Amino acid sequence: SFFGMFVQTLYNVVNTIFIGHAVDKLGNPIGPPAIAGLSIVFPVQMVFMGMGMMVGIGGTSLISRSIGAGDIARGERTLGNGVTCIMIISVVITAAILPNINGFLRLIGASSEVLPYAREYLRIIVSATFFNLLGMTLLNFIRAEGNARVGMIANIAGAVLNIILDAIFIFWLRMGVTGAALGTVIAQFVALVYMATYYYSGSSYLKFRRRNMRLDG
Repeated sequence: SFFGMFVQTLYNVVNTIFIGHAVDKLGNPIGPPAIAGLSIVFPVQMVFMGMGMMVGIGGTSLISRSIGAGDIARGERTLGNGVTCIMIISVVITAAILPNINGFLRLIGASSEVLPYAREYLRIIVSATFFNLLGMTLLNFIRAEGNARVGMIANIAGAVLNIILDAIFIFWLRMGVTGAALGTVIAQFVALVYMATYYYSGSSYLKFRRRNMRLDG
């Protein structure tokens, strides 16, 4: 659990380090305003992470107790409902922020100098909210089955890939804040694919079934 939260935070730390040394396509340092843009967005990412943890930890409790009681059907229903809850939360977040992203950033204190960088970064991060939140939820669900290794590998792979992509997008292609955001969401997506493969390959104790996605109050 600690390592999962550590890696989520590490994405932003790594992005900030690379952005601090980045230059634009003309070779000019993009400097403090770009770092401030990332810093403005970071608390928003933490709120997203909290929502993912809410579904993930709540579902983990249900799954663990269901497995302990031998009620596999209830555990699988929890798995399906967790995915549906994340879909709903992701749609709400995206619909609430994307249409008025400038107003939202000004609300949390972005100045006119910082706003373009924060907007550029947040737009990509919010557009990929589903991948991030679902990845966090599945990480908890897999751990509830007693298979922490899969989640650990997904976390490590995502963190390493993020560093590599940041180097490519920010230093080589000089994409600045856009590159940092793209590196983050691509790394999160790859980690998610690895965890989803765990379920679809038949290796998991609980099986993902579409009928279980129907919400059960």
